[in-house]
Amino acid sequence: MADPTEYLVARLHEALTHDPRVNDQSLEVRVEGQRVVLRGELATPERCQAAIAVAKELFPEATVVADLRATPERPAPDPEHL
Repeated sequence: MADPTEYLVARLHEALTHDPRVNDQSLEVRVEGQRVVLRGELATPERCQAAIAVAKELFPEATVVADLRATPERPAPDPEHL
């Protein structure tokens, strides 16, 4: 049986990947008790703020710790159309 924390990490990672405000699957996500930790690089400062917002929306009672950097030279991925 998988650790319940793994489910929480997967849920947040999926939300970050599919939310059009973030649209990125490269972020490192960890859940440590009542803390949610985000690490990585995104294309814009707005996407960094959006990643924090998504984490707070999914885990409103948790403390979100973000070590995110905006890397402008990294192009934002196009949304995947299914």
